[in-house]
Amino acid sequence: SSPLNETREALRTKHSSVLNTDSLLRSGSASLRVLLIEDDPAWQHLVSVGLGERGIDVQVSDSLSKALAVISRTTTDAILVDDALPDADGFHAVARLREQLEARPVPIVMLSSRDDDANIDRAFQSGVSDFFPKSHQWTLLSERLLHLVRAAKAQAALDDSRQQLDRVKDMAS
Repeated sequence: SSPLNETREALRTKHSSVLNTDSLLRSGSASLRVLLIEDDPAWQHLVSVGLGERGIDVQVSDSLSKALAVISRTTTDAILVDDALPDADGFHAVARLREQLEARPVPIVMLSSRDDDANIDRAFQSGVSDFFPKSHQWTLLSERLLHLVRAAKAQAALDDSRQQLDRVKDMAS
């Protein structure tokens, strides 16, 4: 088997896994793993139940420090972070989460009861992937999470493909 054939097969496998994420989630045979960083027990419950009913596995952390510990020992597909935590504001939390994640393509969505333009702008400047006003629109939130995770996985697959292509080009020259 040539390096080129091995690269083609690796790309087919990676491409197939990215495209099948949506159908797997909808069929119930796989679940998104989402870390919710929220200190309000009522919102912890609402988000966990609302997303759980849509096949999303929600792990809850009530502070940034606990969330950073969770990220260091487990994998998560996406992170939901409140804009006000007991040990950090959500904007600082996003920067710390991005540092902890390093290059891992994990979408971060800020949840906030304040949806004014200044708060939304500040959230995106801090590095969030999306902003979601706190509401009971669980279908909308679950679809956004699914879309963000699929996009992140597709980007990671594209980056891997480019690196593999560069290696094959180097070998051919």
